[in-house]
Amino acid sequence: MLSIAEKIACLKKTELFADISEEDLARFAEIADDVYLTDDQTIFNEEEKSDAVYFVVNGQMKLCRSGIEFTTRGQNECIGVAAVVVEEPRSASVIYPLLN
Repeated sequence: MLSIAEKIACLKKTELFADISEEDLARFAEIADDVYLTDDQTIFNEEEKSDAVYFVVNGQMKLCRSGIEFTTRGQNECIGVAAVVVEEPRSASVIYPLLN
C-alpha cells in the first residue's frame, strides 16, 4: 500500500495533476485507492460505465478495442480520464500487464 506521500509523488508526475497544489494533491491522495493487479487481469472493459480514473505506478497496460491492441500506457500515465469527464461508456478495454 502506498503512503499518502508516495501517492502525492506519483500524482505530481502525471500530466493531469502537474499544476495542482500540494494541498489539493493531498486531498486527492487521501481518497485514492490502491489497486494491485495480477497477470492478464482486465481493469475494465469496453462499453462499461465509467466510474474511475487509474494511474499507472508500475508496469505497463495495454488498451484494446474490439480485441485489438491499439496503444499502451505506462508509469506516470492515466487511464480512463476522458470517459469519466464526459460520463460516457469506456471506449476501450485495459489489460495488465503489457505482455510481449
